[in-house]
Amino acid sequence: MRALGWAGLGVWLCMTPLPMAMAANAGGLAVNAEEASINAVDPHIAALEARVKAIRKNKNALQSSIAAGRKATFFCANCHGVDGNSPFREVPTLAGQNAFYLLTQIQKFADGRRQSSAFMQGLVKVLSDTDKINISLYFASQAVRPAVVAHTAQWQTGASLFSQRCVQCHRTTAMGDERIPRLAGQHPEYLVLSLSRYRAHNGQRMDPLMQAVTSSLTNAQIQDIALYLSSKN
Repeated sequence: MRALGWAGLGVWLCMTPLPMAMAANAGGLAVNAEEASINAVDPHIAALEARVKAIRKNKNALQSSIAAGRKATFFCANCHGVDGNSPFREVPTLAGQNAFYLLTQIQKFADGRRQSSAFMQGLVKVLSDTDKINISLYFASQAVRPAVVAHTAQWQTGASLFSQRCVQCHRTTAMGDERIPRLAGQHPEYLVLSLSRYRAHNGQRMDPLMQAVTSSLTNAQIQDIALYLSSKN
């Protein structure tokens, strides 16, 4: 099965139910132990997630955490927007993003596993674990503002490609789940940038499944998918 290569694996993943694909993955289809560790939930992140779960069970604690997160994001607002809707097209909107996913990405920037922004790597190192939790819950609580996009042929192509390649993990709504990012309403320019980085295998964005799925995408197809996702709410 390893002879499939990245492109073949991407096609196989698109056509295979997620549980089967993950089971095959566990058997060594696409990732070795080092690659698998990229997506493993390490003990530190698991402990942060447990704290988030506890906070969510208490309405007052959740409101306090969101309020604290709002204050802690003062240095995020210049790039990501006060409410998490970024004013810059190549900077991700964080509003409505899944909290566990946000926590994981903040931690990956802090420990160097995510290297797509040296600025972010330096910035998040000053955050305490409590700051990370509060910021994640604040942004997750905010409403995303999707783009208004006409349903052109490009949009239709993007919808078809997303349905073929992405719904197993990101769901038909493009909302993902706790650990898989919401793509609905994201800036198309940022999505193009991220998908291109996965496809490039240059270490800036590392995820074996994403690298496999994007490996055979053309620039035009990436742009089509991004346009489609930017309009979803």
